[in-house]
Amino acid sequence: MKILIARNPFFIKYHRAEKNKELDCMKIDFLVFLANHFALPVQIKSGRNARRGIIEHYKNCPYVLALQIRTKHTPERIASRVEKIVKKFLRDPFKDRIRQNHETKTPAN
Repeated sequence: MKILIARNPFFIKYHRAEKNKELDCMKIDFLVFLANHFALPVQIKSGRNARRGIIEHYKNCPYVLALQIRTKHTPERIASRVEKIVKKFLRDPFKDRIRQNHETKTPAN
């Protein structure tokens, strides 16, 4: 998370949940604070059963972003994945629809 904050000014700070405290009980490992005044809850899954854990996580907590981490992932790769997921999460679908409609129209001759 420190790499992500240092690399992108959109990510302001983060808070790591303490063991058995309120955030941890809500299945949140990190709260990532964004420049647009949002706080994004993130759950980190690792280990052999991480994929199954993510499926179970979304059944119980669909509002908390879950991220699968493997031991071979570098901190830079993890930061890039989080950044990509957050951008996808925050994009405006209305603007995307307008852009797609504009691009598909052919100019009249």
